[in-house]
Amino acid sequence: MNDTHLSTTVTSSATGLGTASGGEMGELTRAFDWSSTSLGPIENWPQSLKTITSVLLTSRHPMFLWWGDELIQIYNDGYRPSLGEDRHPAALGARGREFWGDIWPVIGPEVESVMRGGEASWHEDNLVPISRNGRMEEVYWTYSYSPVLGDDDRVGGTLVTVQETTRRVLTERRMMMLRMLAERTAAEARTVNEVALLAADVFAQNDGDIAFALLYLLDEDGSRLRLASSVGDIPAHICHDIVPLNDLTVDDPGWPIADVVRTGNAAMIDDLERRFGSFPGRRWPEPVEAARIIPILHASDEHLHGVLVIGLSPRLPVDENYCSVLDIAASQIATAISNARSHEAQKAAVKAVEFERTRLRDLFEHSPAVIALVQGPDHVFELANPRYLEIIGRSDIFGKSIREAFPELDGQGFFEMLDDVYASGKVVVGTEVPVHWDRNTDGELENAFFNFGYQRFGGDENTPHSILMHAVEVTDEVIARQEVEATVAARDEFLSIAAHELRTPLTNIKGMAQLLQRNADRGTLDSGRLQRHLASIVTQTDRLSGLVVDLLDISRLRGGQLALRPREFDFVQLVQETISSHGDELEDNAHIVTINTTDDSLTMIGDPDRLEQILSNLLDNAAKYSSSGSEIIVAVTGDVNNVYVSVQDKGIGLTAGMAERIFEPFGRAPNAAALDIPGIGLGLYISRQIAHRHNGSLWAESAGEGRGTTMRMTVPRWGELNAD
Repeated sequence: MNDTHLSTTVTSSATGLGTASGGEMGELTRAFDWSSTSLGPIENWPQSLKTITSVLLTSRHPMFLWWGDELIQIYNDGYRPSLGEDRHPAALGARGREFWGDIWPVIGPEVESVMRGGEASWHEDNLVPISRNGRMEEVYWTYSYSPVLGDDDRVGGTLVTVQETTRRVLTERRMMMLRMLAERTAAEARTVNEVALLAADVFAQNDGDIAFALLYLLDEDGSRLRLASSVGDIPAHICHDIVPLNDLTVDDPGWPIADVVRTGNAAMIDDLERRFGSFPGRRWPEPVEAARIIPILHASDEHLHGVLVIGLSPRLPVDENYCSVLDIAASQIATAISNARSHEAQKAAVKAVEFERTRLRDLFEHSPAVIALVQGPDHVFELANPRYLEIIGRSDIFGKSIREAFPELDGQGFFEMLDDVYASGKVVVGTEVPVHWDRNTDGELENAFFNFGYQRFGGDENTPHSILMHAVEVTDEVIARQEVEATVAARDEFLSIAAHELRTPLTNIKGMAQLLQRNADRGTLDSGRLQRHLASIVTQTDRLSGLVVDLLDISRLRGGQLALRPREFDFVQLVQETISSHGDELEDNAHIVTINTTDDSLTMIGDPDRLEQILSNLLDNAAKYSSSGSEIIVAVTGDVNNVYVSVQDKGIGLTAGMAERIFEPFGRAPNAAALDIPGIGLGLYISRQIAHRHNGSLWAESAGEGRGTTMRMTVPRWGELNAD
């Protein structure tokens, strides 16, 4: 959905590319000495090259053009960031085969095929490494190669519409690694050694991010680190089986492990070759230059379990996201180690109870896990270790049944599980079980998550059985994972909608290009038809631009960078001009627009461009969600303090509860997808934020499904703008 005007005027002339449009690349292109290339001066270019260059420069979607036998290069502002600092502006006017020599074996055959008259192509999330920012980078792209006809109706060039998808591909890959690490260690690891081996196996499957890995675990006395597992072909002189901590110093020329152990903070080293000599990573031939050393700390008690050394890919930037993923992986390993050690402690505790109650008491006193012992069919507290008492925040439980001590647990299933364990003797294990309890004994219930185990032991004809209760609180880990999963789910839903909305205009552009080619081959391409096809391509390009504008506005809003440019203007005139600018679209669908206003003029102070963006969005929605030929009523009134505008349609209406949800990011009417109504659900969210920035409000009213919708906006005429 476009929140700006629905058409873009491409200006060209016989002597150049028109007025100063197209941003920085428009200026560079017009100023470039094209006579030094095989294209010659701009005024001598064929009209087809001028036209496609104007379309390219005025589009906000990343585009790139190769033209002529030498594949001379032209690109726009949207494409410029993909080149990096060392390829821009050298790429402008360069010969393609020479300029892209590093990847021409990958892209060259396809470009040559298009130039020879081959079909347009499409690639999604394709790996095409390029040299930029001083190194070869692992880069992923979604792009298409489309033939562009010259004035002689033969292929004159190749147009590339491209979107770099590296960030999304890397995020999905890294999230998959974290998910696999968490799931496998939780399901398969019962010992610390198993945790180390499973972590290495997961790292081995991600050679894109993990060039090598060394996992060291701290001995019980804390005097040395032992190599528990490794990944990659690591030189023996840096892969020590034992690292004695007492012999290391902060200034150690090898791994700065002592400082990491001392401070509990991760460390980066970026001079591996100087320290250890050159050695390659697993996936790429370039030598590994950087590594991250991360302490393996348990989140709840900050207990140090060891150190993780990760070699970083030589083809990826070492940014915050990269480091954060590795830190999360180390945290997951710490949790798995704590759980494994707790599991081992539980087994030891049960065995000790069976053979000697005194030793069990000693174990309770020193165990870092939450352990308690309840006796008899009423489950009366007999023993509880300090960690248990610390978690519950009180010590008045001894001699009480668990029902008396924790009445708020009634109805949550724990009492019934204890009864079952006592009667049957079976072992019950729970993983990430939610608990609603009065942790602070203040009457307020708190949500928490625990891994726990119940096991019966002892007892005979004269002595009742006891039940050992063992637990580890995992509230922080569960909440963190749930937040990640929620973020991933929201991202996946958005990517699905955005991919569909972006693919549709790209498909249409491709179809128009193929139609132009077929008409050219048949000799049926006259000037009028050419203009209509090119106009269709421009329309679809504008649609792409609108989607990108929405995404940029979202980024500006969340970054607090959406600037308003207030000035005095006539709001009634703005409404009339906005409706007029949508005339063609409304006319195509036979919509009848009625304007009701009691004022010929309503002067106000605000940002007219942003308010027009709101009005355009409301008109677009009214048209899209109404059947052809239906009436749209726009009402404008005002008083001394405010202006009021409403846009009423007779379309599909809103179901109960949707009046607010459609203003959330990516919020759309529930039947929008089924009715094939385009849009990614950002327009109304952005519009409400703009209204809020004007100290105004925007809301929706509907009598129900099938009974139309009225969008209402109130904006102060003279108030100051909202700085939030």
